[in-house]
Amino acid sequence: MFYTTEEAAVLGGFLGLYLERDSVDPAVRERHRKFRQGLLGGALERADYEWAAAALGFLRPQWWQEHEDHRALENALLKTRTLASKKNKNHHLRQRQCKLLLPLFFWEGGTHISTEKMKVLVVRPMELPAVQEIDHTLSAMQELVGGTIQAVYPFDDPVALVCNDEGKLLGLPWNRALTDDHGVPYDIVCGTFFVAGLKEDDFASLTEQQIEKYKDKYSNEMILSVPKQPEAHKKPMKKEKHEYER
Repeated sequence: MFYTTEEAAVLGGFLGLYLERDSVDPAVRERHRKFRQGLLGGALERADYEWAAAALGFLRPQWWQEHEDHRALENALLKTRTLASKKNKNHHLRQRQCKLLLPLFFWEGGTHISTEKMKVLVVRPMELPAVQEIDHTLSAMQELVGGTIQAVYPFDDPVALVCNDEGKLLGLPWNRALTDDHGVPYDIVCGTFFVAGLKEDDFASLTEQQIEKYKDKYSNEMILSVPKQPEAHKKPMKKEKHEYER
């Protein structure tokens, strides 16, 4: 598990805004620079997350007040606390994989040409997961999730959860929750996503064991979107005329 692109941007931007000022204690500024380097390089330690959570909490009175911005900071703080509490020995592997995958989709204008096929597990809102074979190309992945892709790594296994990077902004339907080691939700994936395997510097087909594991997981976890029922219009009661009013 690591920060999403949006979470890293929000966290880095907010902390930098307040902690890179000349009036801030030099030791605090140096600690912030160390955290920022780890954030950019994907090499954060548990102590870094604990420091960031404490810094965000201390600066809470300065949080942006716009609803979406404030909620983004709330999510960043929750994610930071979750990461600080994790005891995942494979955490650095997840971060390195995240870094290695970035060049794949952003070189030469994001074009990645391949004749390979890739077996993935597709999870759509309010549907059971289904195995699907897709072209191993950026365009095929974008078509599957309905827009630009974002890869997150919430599991210890060498797999990636690939979703629509703007799913929440586009108002796509809720799909499945992301949970910490204790099963507590910390985020929700909106819109269709798929689970793919990982190799050294690229996505890959899932193994049969991985397919069964995550097929079982997402068959038993589902968020139901219940449409809001319109309020029934009550007809005004007719006032009965009393004998003396006639």
